[in-house]
Parts: sequence; C-alpha cells; structure tokens
Amino acid sequence: TNPGNIMRVNLILGLCLSVVVFAAELEFRPTFESCGVYFRTSSLRSCQISYREKGSETWLPAFEPVFDRNYDACYRSSIVDLRENTEYEVRAEGARIEPVSGSFRTWANEVPIAREIIISPAEATGGVTISDKGRPDGYICYTAAPGTIISGEGRSEALLLDGAEYVVVKNLILRGGNNSGIKLQNCRYVRVQNCEISGWCDAANWQLDRGSGRMRNAQKAALWNKNGISIDRGFGQVIERCYIYDPALSANAWRYGHPDGPQGIAAWKPEATVIRYNDICGSNWRWWNDGIAGSGNFDLDGGLNRDADVYGNYIAFANDDAIELDGGQQNVRCFRNHFEHCFMGISVQGSMTGPSFVFENLIVHLGDEFGERASAFKTANLWNGFYTASFFYHNTSFNPGGVLNIPENMQLVARNNILREIKSPHRRF
Repeated sequence: TNPGNIMRVNLILGLCLSVVVFAAELEFRPTFESCGVYFRTSSLRSCQISYREKGSETWLPAFEPVFDRNYDACYRSSIVDLRENTEYEVRAEGARIEPVSGSFRTWANEVPIAREIIISPAEATGGVTISDKGRPDGYICYTAAPGTIISGEGRSEALLLDGAEYVVVKNLILRGGNNSGIKLQNCRYVRVQNCEISGWCDAANWQLDRGSGRMRNAQKAALWNKNGISIDRGFGQVIERCYIYDPALSANAWRYGHPDGPQGIAAWKPEATVIRYNDICGSNWRWWNDGIAGSGNFDLDGGLNRDADVYGNYIAFANDDAIELDGGQQNVRCFRNHFEHCFMGISVQGSMTGPSFVFENLIVHLGDEFGERASAFKTANLWNGFYTASFFYHNTSFNPGGVLNIPENMQLVARNNILREIKSPHRRF
C-alpha cells in the first residue's frame, strides 16, 4: 500500500503473437464502506467489475463501469455496502483480455492515538490553530476541558487545521469565526468528530440591503463562502457526528436572486472525503444557501471532486440545495441521507468526470422560507462531461409540483425510485 491508501495492479498481455498489446491497471480508493475502482485499459466491447470479501466464494457485481475517453481514459466504478476494516478482492474482466485482479482494505472506524492534547479555556479564547503531523500508527488527538468554548471572535475561523496530518479533533464547542467555524486547509487524514459549531459569519459587518433583499457589507460585497466547516483540498478527511446550526446570519431566498449566505459544510476540491452522520440544521430564522456545498461547480476536480462518501446526514432549511455534488463527481456517492425544508434536494449538475451515485435518500417537505420549491433532483445545466454518468437507485421523494430537470447530454441510470408527482421536461420518466 502506498501513501494515500491507493493500490494499483498492473498487467500487460500480448495476444496471439499480434502486435496488439493491452496494458491494464487496477487502482482502488477505499473509504469506510465504499471503494472507487479505476480500470485503465483500452476501451473494451464489454467490461465487468466484481468483488468479494476475502475468504468468500461468492463474487458480487460492482456498479456498472463507465468508460471516459476524454479524462484519464479508464473504466470507473464504485463498490458500496462494504464492511469497515475488511479486506476485499476485485476482479475486472473484458472481451479479449485476461481478468485482472487485486485487493484493498477499507478504513477502520478507530485509529491508534499516540498523544492526546486537551485545550484549556485560556487557550480557546483566541481561537486555535493546529498544524501537527501524527503518523498512521499514532494519531494526535485534540479535545477540550469540559465547558470550554473555542471562540472565533475577530478571526477568520474559530479552529484552523492548516496542513495537519493524522489528527483527530473531537468533542469541541466552537462559536463564531468571520468566515468559518472550522477550516481544514491542505490536510491529510484528519478526522473532525462530535463537534458543535454555531455563530459564525461576523454579523456586525453585514446589513440587509432592502433594495435587493440581500446582505451586504460596507464594500457592497455579497455574503458568500461562510461555512460551518470549510474543506480546502486535502486527502482522507472525515467529518462525522457534528452538530452544525445557527450561523449569525441567514441566506436570502431565490425570489431575490441566487441565494447568498452561510452554508453548513463546503468543499473545495478535496480527495477521499467522508461526511457522515452530521446534523446540519438551519431554522425559520437562519437559512442556509446550501446545506452541503461545493466550489468549482464546472471544474474537472470541483466540489467534492472524487472518491467521496456523504451518508447518514440530516439537512434542513436551505434556500437553495440540500446538497451540491456539482463538480468532478468522480466516484462521489451520496446515500441514506434525510433532506427536508429545502428549495431543492440533490444537485448533480456540472458532472464533469463522473460517475456519481445517489441512492436510498429521503427528500421530503421541500420549500424555502417562502414555501417556494423546485426539483428534488437537479441536473439543469447543459455543461457536463461528455461521457459522464449518474446513477439514481432506491430514492424516495415527495415533492408536489416539482420538476426533475434532466439534460439530454447526460447519461442517467435510474431504477426503483419513488418519485411522487415529479415531472420531467424531457419525458424520460
């Protein structure tokens, strides 16, 4: 296993003494319960990827592989519903090529802790910056004394993780931050667990412009990129079991133009990110722009970028999307989430490389602060990767009057979804 838990298997075959030579390579990008699979070979007439838990005799199919001729030409697929800290075997097969096999191990829920640092109330008053580097066999764990509140007053964020590696941050209470409650910047293998985040946005410097219906500062700038947690690049980062609520300001509704305002979590081009079991709750007084947002919606590596899992989250009260998957969407998986009281549900527009996988989500009671709503699933923009694809399985949505926007240039596989009173402008459903 090389750094980044990326595993590759190579195979070169000459066929029938022909001048044709096929080079094949398998690459794995595992998380706790999923794995992105990359099979680099010539475009085949057919390709199947199957897997099994090590020691099992039964091979199971992965998601249907998608071949991309434009971007890092290869077959891409995901394997889901895996067990944590478990070894799996994978086999890729195609016409006119011998099977290629390899193995990987999923991430462990628990990591070894070499050192624990307890943040005192005195250390917390001016915010906290962490740049420590632990090791794979010895993480550094940061927590706080009971009752300690980490303050972001006068700072860009209450907690900055800057280039940290193999660090766990858990059981912290964070208040304030001009831009974010927590920011992860170029970190590797950092876990943020069971933190309570509220009160960011620097409300004193923003006023409601009654002419436009939007918040503006003295320079007339929009209230943009204010996030409970900001993820700026990095690899192998985990956000889990956090409570993100009550920013100091609220996002405007669509009737005043595209919403500007706070977001629960925002991602800028990280790799191998897991966001799970978080409560991202606005209210009638504090609305999100997006519950989970991405930047670089039409960049090849935008948003959550690649090899990400978003599952088990509750998101409510967004004046735009419950979640944006927009961007690279290369083996980005969104599943078993509960979304409600949002203008839109799940956005997969701007799928630039793909494939993405959206399954077993519940989307109900859509509506922004004025009760206006759009689509449960959004793919409205015609700007997508040429070979990209998105898979929708077993989702449930109740959205009277909504529209499922599907552009004709995007490959979509949808099975066993319960979509009540949803219409498609292209008559595909």
